[in-house]
This record gives sequence, C-alpha cells and structure tokens, in this order.
Amino acid sequence: MDSLPGKDSPHGTKYVWLHHLKRFCDWIGKTPDLLIEERKRDLQSDDPRVGHRAEMDVKRFLKFLEEQGLSDNTRRVYFMAIRNFYKRNYYPLEFFRGEGPGNQTVVEGRRAASKEDIRKMLEVSNPRVRALLLFIKDTGLAESDVAKLKLKDLGVKDVSEIFTLEPPIPLIVKRRKTGTLTITFIGKEAWDALKTTLKIRQQGSPEFQIRRYHKIEKKAGLPPEELKLESPLFRSYEKFFARKNLPVKHLSPHAISVIVRKAAISAGVWKEGFSAHALRRFFQTSLETSGMNQNWIQRMMGHRLNGSEEPYSQPEIEMLREAYQKAYTYLAVSEAVEQRSRVEALEAQVEALMLNGKRKDEEIARLKMLQSGLAEKTVALEALLKRVEELEKRLKS
Repeated sequence: MDSLPGKDSPHGTKYVWLHHLKRFCDWIGKTPDLLIEERKRDLQSDDPRVGHRAEMDVKRFLKFLEEQGLSDNTRRVYFMAIRNFYKRNYYPLEFFRGEGPGNQTVVEGRRAASKEDIRKMLEVSNPRVRALLLFIKDTGLAESDVAKLKLKDLGVKDVSEIFTLEPPIPLIVKRRKTGTLTITFIGKEAWDALKTTLKIRQQGSPEFQIRRYHKIEKKAGLPPEELKLESPLFRSYEKFFARKNLPVKHLSPHAISVIVRKAAISAGVWKEGFSAHALRRFFQTSLETSGMNQNWIQRMMGHRLNGSEEPYSQPEIEMLREAYQKAYTYLAVSEAVEQRSRVEALEAQVEALMLNGKRKDEEIARLKMLQSGLAEKTVALEALLKRVEELEKRLKS
C-alpha cells in the first residue's frame, strides 16, 4: 500500500485511495501482497481468461458498488485507486476504453466539486458567499431548498437561542422539487461562517469604498437588521445600495446559482458542468467515501425511499447526527477541522476498543467463576458417587 502516491493527511490522494483499496481487499478477501502475487502468476498463463482475472475481479467489484447505490463519480475514484495500485507495483491492469465507470464531469450540472475547488472559491469570497458555499457543501441541499429556509428552521423557538446551537445542527425540510421530507445537518464549517453573517446582519456594517468607472465611490454600510424567526437564513441585497429601507427578502435560487458560478469563475475552477449542484455532488460522494450507510445518504439527499414519508423520530435524528459527525472529516475542507475530526474519530475508536477490552475482561472473569463453580460441583458429585459405591458394597456384603 505504500506504493500509492499522495499525502497521508485526511483526503490526500494516498489517504483516500488506501481507504478504497482496503475496501476492495475486504470485499475480495485478499491482502494487497496476495493480489500482486496472483497478478504475477496470472500474467504467465497462456489462457487469456486467467491472464485477465484481476480485471474481471475489478469489474465485478465495480458492479457490486453500483448495486450498493454509489454514484458514478465515487465508483470512478475506486476504479482509479485500484488501477494505480497495480500500476505502482509494475503489474498494470488493462481495460478496453469505456469499461470503467462513466465520467460525469463534463455534463452540465453533474460535475462534483473537489476539496481544492471549494478551498479556492472560499479564498476569493466575502463572508456571505463563504457561508453560502460551506452551507451547501455541508448540507447537500439544492438551491431551491436553501433559498426558502428561515431562521426558525434551525429548530429554535427564540432568536436568542440561535448563537447557542452546537453543530451538527439537524435541519428537517421538505424538498421543493419533490415534496420529500429531508433531514440533513449543518456542519461546523458552515455554522461558523453562518454565525458570522448573522452577526453582521444584526450589528450592521460601516460604509465602504469601491472603484467604479475609474473613480472612488463611497457606499453606505448595511444598517442593523432585527433578526426574527421568520427572517431568511440567506437574505438578498438586490439593489440595496440603489435605495435604502428595502424589505428583507430571501435570496432566490437563481441568485444562489449565479453567486456560486461567479465564485468558481473568480477562483479559476469553473468549467463546463460546474454549478451549485457540484457542491451537492461533493456532499454525496464525500459521504459515500466515508462508508456511511447508503440509505442514510439517500435520506440526507432528499431521495424518496420506498415512498416513506413518516416524520423523523428523535432517536433516528440522533442516530443520523452521530453518523454525520463521524463522516464529517470527509466533508471538511479546512485542514484544522479535518485534523480535529480525524482525532475525534480515532478517540472514539480507542474508547470502543477499551470498552471492548473491558467487556472481554468481564466475560473472562464470569467464565472463570462458572468454571470454578463447575469444578466444585464436580468434586461434590465425585464424592457423592464414591459414597454410593460404598453403600452398594455394604448391601452386597
């Protein structure tokens, strides 16, 4: 596995590809070393079916992933990881053109953003745009669903409670496109950025200067806004600087699409197929890479499951919240959050192992007690049998 390229940090190429290679090895029941040994022997065979056994195994694995509901983009990453593993060990696989998963990156609205794309977009964005990008990235919601959200959707009964919330924050909404009840979560990165924009709205901002037509113009800052439960989560500033005292309105779905597109262009990452939906795709592929239950991912994406429209119970929300928190290291784009999430995941594993060890010790102690009790009963039974033999001898005599 050390032959794979890239960084060892979470979501460096090496880290992700090792994860995918491990899943392939678990599925096929072989170690990486055994895969290479078999590949070496197979290539010496005159039978083409034997010589291409590894390729057939990979295609069967990709079929398995497809049946599990993984997207084309995610399966393509698995495909690349496995191929690169064989190539780095000097036994490359041979496939006909088009045998791998389809590449959707050139289809309008279907391209998935990468972590690097998002990081670059954040660097060239103002606080409101950063909050919007991170929000879509963390929740996986479509533009039409983000546009209609209000502060009350954060699950608070009073505005004063908003800044006391701790991520991941459950967000239960009905999709505008399908009417399906959807549960997702606001992660730490999105919530930190969103809190900043809400505070700016509350406090207002000072006047500022812009250069227009080679002249410096002064623009009035934003006046303080009284946040209410019915206030939009993301508000529009359309023509705000043209005249004052405009009513507070929701940011429209079209405006969200334009904002994301402009951020991608400014960051130099835009190409055909890149849209706000690319962030939604990132959400899906990241959770799939984390190994989260596919049905849970579908629920967070707002996809209908067997026509179920039952309301979410609190235990179910907590279960999904815990799963989301464990997978957040795959969604996080800042190094600090990635590392912190990674540490939390490892701490949870250590705690589970310690608990497992404690349970094993308790079980061993219980078995020893049973063994000791059984031994005592055996001794007593042997004594009883001996007494019976003595009595039988007396009766015979």
